[in-house]
Amino acid sequence: MALGQVRITIWAVVAVLLTSAAPSAASKGSSSSNVTIHRDSITHAADKYVREYWTADRIANIEHDPIAKEVAAIPADERARGAEFDGSAVLQSSIGRLFSTLVDEEDGSETDSSCTATLVTGKNKATIITAAHCMTNFGNVTFTKNNLWIPGFRDGAAPHGRFTVNTIVLSSLWEKGDFSRLSYDHAFLVLNPELDGRTAQQVLGKGQQVGFGRSLSPHRFQFGYPRYASQVPPNPPQSGLPAFVGERLAYCNGTMEHWISGQGLTGLSCAMGGGASGGPHIQDLDLKTGRGTIVAVNSLNDIAKVSGEDMDHLWGASVTDSSTERLFTIAEGIAPRLK
Repeated sequence: MALGQVRITIWAVVAVLLTSAAPSAASKGSSSSNVTIHRDSITHAADKYVREYWTADRIANIEHDPIAKEVAAIPADERARGAEFDGSAVLQSSIGRLFSTLVDEEDGSETDSSCTATLVTGKNKATIITAAHCMTNFGNVTFTKNNLWIPGFRDGAAPHGRFTVNTIVLSSLWEKGDFSRLSYDHAFLVLNPELDGRTAQQVLGKGQQVGFGRSLSPHRFQFGYPRYASQVPPNPPQSGLPAFVGERLAYCNGTMEHWISGQGLTGLSCAMGGGASGGPHIQDLDLKTGRGTIVAVNSLNDIAKVSGEDMDHLWGASVTDSSTERLFTIAEGIAPRLK
């Protein structure tokens, strides 16, 4: 398996940079002891701009697989590899679609895109976890713009509000790294309050727990808002369904595997593709309460054998180590305020 075959699970691997086109007060990131802290929407003007930027039409026009003309049921033996999640409302509301604008560093062109992020219980009641590459591609020192999180996103609706991003916290080893540092592909984002002044946790309740220091259990669920279905094997039954064009929450579940290229990445045979990046790997999930423990976040697609057949897998960077816990501690200690 060559690294060239690996697909980071946003729509493409692109360099991103922050421009000054929007009235944003985003600051250049500060870096200390392998931690980068980047200020994003920190003014009322920036918050307002981002909210107005993400219109229903703009969201609908983000690139995705062609929508299926007929919605067919996914065969029972294929559902573990990907299906719409229609269970716990608590779980659905804790996971959301994360919208961003990517800027090509070569020609300056902009592309709207999306990932997945999850609310985690924190002291500031305003912290979500996602993949670092959703905010900045490795090897770059610039970030996405127009970052907006919509928890429980479904069919274009925002049933629990819309939250702009105040601060991004990630490892400087990712920011300055390459494919050899995929284990650092995670980030914590501090959210601004909703328009009524409530934090994300005040709106949604407790978030999910992050399994710092926890050992991995054999079984897990992986969630995301994929805009594409993976194509190995080709033409999977998930292609074009609402949960695989970014409109609804999708999931995979099964027995955890280790990525052949190491770096601590683990995952499942899973048909979720681009857009699922940053989605949580949850173990010990109670489907009645909607609570579980996040042990990794979706990072990349790559092929592995299943019963001798090539199958796309969705691998995730671990978030259980002490260096990730340090990032979280910094993030949950930030009280978001707009100027």
